[in-house]
Amino acid sequence: MIRVFRENRVFRRGNALCAVSLVVACLGFGCGSGDADTASDAPATDEPASTDSNGGPNTGSDSGVRPDSDSGAINDSSSDATTDSSSDAPRNTDNTGDTESETTATGTEGTPWQYDTDQPTRLRITNRCTYPIWIQFGDGDGKRQVLENHNPGANNRRFTSGESFDYAIPDEGDIPDIINAGIALEGTRFWVKRGCDEKGDNCTVGQSRTNSDGTCPPGGCHPPIESKMEATWASLSSGSVTWYNASHVDGYSEPYVIIPKGAEAKTAPDCIPINASMLDAAAQCPAHENLTDDRYTDLDLRFVVGGEVLGCYSPCKKITYDDHVDEWTDPLGLRMCCPTNTSGVPHPGLTSEECNNREHPYSIWNTAYLQHLKETAPTVYTFAYDDAESLFTCPGTTKFELIFCPERSSAQPAKLIEFYERNNRPIPTALQGVALF
Repeated sequence: MIRVFRENRVFRRGNALCAVSLVVACLGFGCGSGDADTASDAPATDEPASTDSNGGPNTGSDSGVRPDSDSGAINDSSSDATTDSSSDAPRNTDNTGDTESETTATGTEGTPWQYDTDQPTRLRITNRCTYPIWIQFGDGDGKRQVLENHNPGANNRRFTSGESFDYAIPDEGDIPDIINAGIALEGTRFWVKRGCDEKGDNCTVGQSRTNSDGTCPPGGCHPPIESKMEATWASLSSGSVTWYNASHVDGYSEPYVIIPKGAEAKTAPDCIPINASMLDAAAQCPAHENLTDDRYTDLDLRFVVGGEVLGCYSPCKKITYDDHVDEWTDPLGLRMCCPTNTSGVPHPGLTSEECNNREHPYSIWNTAYLQHLKETAPTVYTFAYDDAESLFTCPGTTKFELIFCPERSSAQPAKLIEFYERNNRPIPTALQGVALF
């Protein structure tokens, strides 16, 4: 059976970067291995230094957690979960009702995510979930290999609860086209996985690429619904900017925040923190989405494993992956997916103006999925032409921290309102009356 899914990539359009959707085919039990990310099993001694969530050395175990063999549910109980009772303790997200209460942050120093902490590299990823996660990076065109060369043994890496890892991003590009454009590395993606085996394979969530042996798990590779960060990294000598977004074009799983750090990041007007800490797929993902099409008036977008909601499909991904609706020729598929094809051959796709036409009966803007994300996490990238509200830039020297399962906060960055006003965009109701930082 052919499984088709779209990937959200970052590319250059003139002097700007924007997200584009590419179609990739995955054959039931064996996703194509040509561009698939391959898990690395190099020894821990080859990895760059890792730290715990407080900046100290990592001493966590490297043993993996496998999905339950009977029900398919994830066994996320981890003996190495931190028990820190400080404000930086991992958030409990096991749906037991013991999650931390929502925090409302006010003022720059009132944010719950260590906004001003320093780090040695341009990207730190931190796990504050109460269960282990795995982080995989890519995507394709040599990007994965470049990252693996700078971070040996760190692809498909396991993070214990409370653990951080600093990824080395190259300072400069290595091919003429990138160097001339002021780019060190373009179109990279970092995504979260859960319930994996000791190699970081056969995951219950996030196995949207093949295992390290080039095969998909039983039942096929997953749709790429996992939470992810995408970035094109600036060359440090060029004075250019880093472009970044948090893509929900295909869906989402864990809650997270992306925090830009550094003196220049604080003053750069388009360098915007992304707060998706309030996401909760189990409580918020639409179980009865009405796409105003007779085929889909009661569509369940929840990604369920062993009776537990572990993620949320986007409407595009649900109808194209599960039901094989053609996003290029089907009228509903066109509007849910907004495919881009600048050549117009064999199909023209949609322009940004067509995709953003909210009056069309099939508009993605009319979906509960998009509306909820715009209210809960207004800075995430929700569809293929969401550039104006969800694609940001920071000075090349900016350092980023991507935190999964952070402390919950409805606060949003004050610079975001200025960003919308400067780009002549309506201010989302989600920002009306909420605390700003």
